[in-house]
Amino acid sequence: MQTSHFHPQSIPLIHSVLVRVFSSRVQSCSRVQGKMKLKLLCLFTLVLLTLTEWPNLSEGAAARNCTVKPGICPRRKWGSGMCAEYCTKDGDCPNKEKCCYNGCGHECITPYTVKHGRCPMPKGTPMCAEYCYHDGECPGEEKCCRTTCGHACSEPC
Repeated sequence: MQTSHFHPQSIPLIHSVLVRVFSSRVQSCSRVQGKMKLKLLCLFTLVLLTLTEWPNLSEGAAARNCTVKPGICPRRKWGSGMCAEYCTKDGDCPNKEKCCYNGCGHECITPYTVKHGRCPMPKGTPMCAEYCYHDGECPGEEKCCRTTCGHACSEPC
């Protein structure tokens, strides 16, 4: 027995397919002249047709949107990023970047990578800030290490 699970990541895909198919059909119903009952019957029929075609539509759309790049999205605190949707899937992102949750919306982010070596003991920094979130954001062999007040790229020991 095959079970299907709902994945929240599929919401943009479902929405885009339904809007594309259903909107053209709704326009055809708006051209129906006459009584309201006739228009409602037209809309009801279109809903049934759309639901009947859904398995075929979603398979085709999923095949076009199945790009999953390697790497892991860095964890972000809720409410810490820009509340905008800059991407919906990894295929929307350039190079090796992935479409990741940023704490409020989604944006293209360098995936989490762990470089060899250990971070040195935290050093004092003149400003409390998060200069990096993971090793992949640091140049060369540098790692993203804790400071006394945040994170910064530094040479491993």
